[in-house]
Amino acid sequence: MPTPTLSESDLLLSQKTLEELFRARLHRGLAQPITEVIAEMAGLVRDYTGRYELPADRWRRLVRCLAVHQLLSFPGGAVPESVQRDRDAALHELEEIRDGHFADLLPPNPSASEAAPRAAWGGRVPVPTRLETIP
Repeated sequence: MPTPTLSESDLLLSQKTLEELFRARLHRGLAQPITEVIAEMAGLVRDYTGRYELPADRWRRLVRCLAVHQLLSFPGGAVPESVQRDRDAALHELEEIRDGHFADLLPPNPSASEAAPRAAWGGRVPVPTRLETIP
């Protein structure tokens, strides 16, 4: 399943807010500050959910919550309580996904996990159970 994408318009922020955030972060030396924040948060979501296939709408919601918080929490910026709550809920959900608490999420390739090599014990030479020499 290909990774979904998230654009600036998907953040559900006004154009004026996006322009202000862009200008504020542009002074920090980032060429595409909003796009880079989205990519960073997408990487965070991928790190937590790498073992599972996430539906596109769920992936977008999680990345959106994290990216909006990251953008608004720029030094000196005030983060609304609702944005903070959404971020906390998204992080909690990511931790639960990572820990395997959602039965509706499947591994990306179930046959690959079944075909993983397993440890095998035994061999041709017997191992002595006591300290003795092997003939």
